[in-house]
Amino acid sequence: MKPAGAQHNEGVPIGQIAILEDELVDQAVELHARLLTRRLKGEPGKRLLRMYYAELSADNGIGLCLALREENRLRGMVVLRWGGNRLLWTLLKKRPAELLSLLAWHTVRHPITVLAMGRQLWERKPLNGLFHQAGNPTSWCILHALVANPSGEGIGSALTSAAIEKARSLGFEYMFTPTYADNKANRLYEAAGFKHLLTTAEGRDNVNWYGRGLERAKEA
Repeated sequence: MKPAGAQHNEGVPIGQIAILEDELVDQAVELHARLLTRRLKGEPGKRLLRMYYAELSADNGIGLCLALREENRLRGMVVLRWGGNRLLWTLLKKRPAELLSLLAWHTVRHPITVLAMGRQLWERKPLNGLFHQAGNPTSWCILHALVANPSGEGIGSALTSAAIEKARSLGFEYMFTPTYADNKANRLYEAAGFKHLLTTAEGRDNVNWYGRGLERAKEA
């Protein structure tokens, strides 16, 4: 595996951060379902997540997942995505019947999602304005799904730093990240140099959107 960024935080060894491998996809799904998602519950929800992370572990040029592992144990991960909704369209083209049936299940299980879509679309306009201000879609990416087993070892900070460095190495100039308004990650992102840009809706929850430039520090 090729390291994707920092492998320690202030001298505390926390394993190796690298691109998620196929053998860790199931652990990524379990970690996401247990610590991150508020809606994708049960086996159908995990199947959706499994499709998602399996695609991210492939070299598809539209996103990737950085994973922190110690031997065969996944301790944390973070996702970088770019190209707008291309990942969703890729899944739809590869497995249309399964994806549509799982999305239908999700809608039936969470009918409030349908009612919330109007609010989400309405509030998407200022968000699209932010994306437009960031320039060409190829110049920015989105960091999300930052999740780690609670340990107090700075895993979240290390994953964020690794994601920033990976985005820089890929040539991106700006990064956005969404997080629930009540999530402790808000403070983590602010400490990493992200600035709060706006708050949008996701169903009954509010989501804070942060952003930061990816310019490199000037050498002395």
